[in-house]
Amino acid sequence: AAVGASHAAKDAQIVCFTDVVTAKETLPTLLAARERGENLTVVCTNTQWLPRQLSLARYFRAGYTAAASVGFPDDTIQKLVKCRDKRGFRFVDVLCPEPAVWDIEPSMTVSVARLASQTKLWLLYEAEDGYAKLTRRPDVEPVERYLESHGRARRAVPDAGPLQRFTDRYWKQLADGMLL
Repeated sequence: AAVGASHAAKDAQIVCFTDVVTAKETLPTLLAARERGENLTVVCTNTQWLPRQLSLARYFRAGYTAAASVGFPDDTIQKLVKCRDKRGFRFVDVLCPEPAVWDIEPSMTVSVARLASQTKLWLLYEAEDGYAKLTRRPDVEPVERYLESHGRARRAVPDAGPLQRFTDRYWKQLADGMLL
């Protein structure tokens, strides 16, 4: 519906909020909207993320895309303001740990989201017109610390070694300029 509204009202600022499951299911529609240059901002609340899954923002290589986190509200707000000031397709994937799904206390939501970035598992970045940059460099923590922070990660990744190697390789690619 948001894509259709964007198409019908060229000058309107259309903002669509979606969860990650719906975003994955409608990915072909969102990619088509991006290709058409729809004037649409999609804000995805990513509650289902697991280590080794990169942000959905990587699929959208045109316009403005970003990965944000409730762990860093100032960074997230800056990205949303940037969306407001741009035209065309914009996509912001916001890491939002769901306490019931992630097996954490509600009071831990922000700290677990922050830890995902500090362990280099969830990059905070933005990409404009094919150029990507980090918006916040992490205070590097070992992956094991993140895995210990909540039940879902402990169950999904019983051994931190392979995940730490994956993260280290990914960051080497980042340093070599091969991000996203």
